[in-house]
Amino acid sequence: MPRAPARRGPPPLKLSLQILDLEVVVRTEDARIAQTLEVVRQTARHGFPPSRSIEYEIAAVDGGFEIAEDGTLLATAPYPIDVLMVLDGHIYAPALAPYVGTPAALLHGACVRVGGTRTLLVGDRDPRRAAFLLQLLSDGAAVEGDWHVLLDEGLVTTVARTFRLAQEAVDALPAAAALVAGRPFVRDALGRVIWSFDPATAGFDWQLDAEPIDAVVVVESNPGGRSRLEPRPRYETAQEVVAAVAAIPGEYGEAVPVGPRLAAVSRLVDACSCRRLRLGDLGEASRLLRKAS
Repeated sequence: MPRAPARRGPPPLKLSLQILDLEVVVRTEDARIAQTLEVVRQTARHGFPPSRSIEYEIAAVDGGFEIAEDGTLLATAPYPIDVLMVLDGHIYAPALAPYVGTPAALLHGACVRVGGTRTLLVGDRDPRRAAFLLQLLSDGAAVEGDWHVLLDEGLVTTVARTFRLAQEAVDALPAAAALVAGRPFVRDALGRVIWSFDPATAGFDWQLDAEPIDAVVVVESNPGGRSRLEPRPRYETAQEVVAAVAAIPGEYGEAVPVGPRLAAVSRLVDACSCRRLRLGDLGEASRLLRKAS
């Protein structure tokens, strides 16, 4: 089990990252905040340039920290971990704002490219699925993320965010210990380490594009058992993808275009091959998915 590295104070931070078509810049002169916010740093390459930008400034004040968004006070927070929670949740709202009230659907899911096949993984979201994605990375697949994807006009784009790996995910894959060693981390409310993993800084190709999906795979955990990959009926697959639909920040009640989003999901599934992956042995699951692609 890797141990959380000793913390050292970094220099003041200027963090620049792209989320969809939004460039997010975060600045702080406080070393404690700079250390904590390394968790959100990500270096994914996008196939499209940013067309908008937003800037956050974090400053130390008596009793905590002030967080300003484009020069306007957004929130105050007592501790660095609270600043992280505010930013980590808030910076995605302006990135997704253009899709509020539109037929675009935000989905909980992982997007991977295995061979020439671009696959959307939905279903169980336990730590072993995160370990499975690391297994796929190690086996040569291009893994875009394991958080949210955006379905818009038939194209799927991964919403850029570093992989957040609980210790259970690291323990499930022996090779993961070397991948997360020295990476940024935070501790949850119970003191458990949550690693922030950027594939690009580990030498993997981390490219995000807006492209169609070729296959949908519903993941069902089978810990301790064998892995199996088998065809799944489209109507059952569509139900799983619908269950993965998430709320877009800022939407409430009748403003949500449920019908058009369900239709978009149905069109996505109709255009794809559909399978179920019983996720047992991770290496075996990787071999099955690569063989089918």
